[in-house]
Amino acid sequence: MQKYTVKNSIHRGFTLIELMIVIVILGVLMGTILPRLTGAQSRARDLGRTADLQNIAQALEVYYDDNGSYPTSNDGGTTPIGVGSEVCLTEPAAAGTVADALGEYLKGGEVPTPPQSGQSTSINGSTACVGGYVYVPLINRGVDYNGYALVSDVETYQNANWDNTTDPATETVADFNAALNENVTSAVDDDDSLFLLIN
Repeated sequence: MQKYTVKNSIHRGFTLIELMIVIVILGVLMGTILPRLTGAQSRARDLGRTADLQNIAQALEVYYDDNGSYPTSNDGGTTPIGVGSEVCLTEPAAAGTVADALGEYLKGGEVPTPPQSGQSTSINGSTACVGGYVYVPLINRGVDYNGYALVSDVETYQNANWDNTTDPATETVADFNAALNENVTSAVDDDDSLFLLIN
């Protein structure tokens, strides 16, 4: 009869394969959790917002070349948008709206939606737009509808270039440009720091 020794079973260690499996699992977990902890996802969404605003700006320039002005009406030409008034660019766009007019000039035939569902963009404390970007027609060089601002909330205030806690006059490109890069030194709350693209 053979004697079974407890000594052999107690001193048995992990194999190299077992250690490699544990290291791979820990690496995968760190790769999925670490970006959430460092804010990489919010910065990536802000980059998406910037790219969307640049695409909308290009569409506005082509629209201007075709029509001689930036969009002036949000109902098919009947009632003009007030200079300095906020217009929400959401999809699906109703016929005759600014978003519908720009769809012809954008890839996919529609205005892009923000990367975060339910995003609300506010100007001067009022919620102007939920689920879209904001277009503001402006006066440029004394001509109505000869300029515009495109606005979006950002998640990290370091990506902002305008702080809507200031109250710039919203009628001229010069007034908006004067307000750029002012007071974006801290995040008061998520709605205060806005990205702004001006022509």
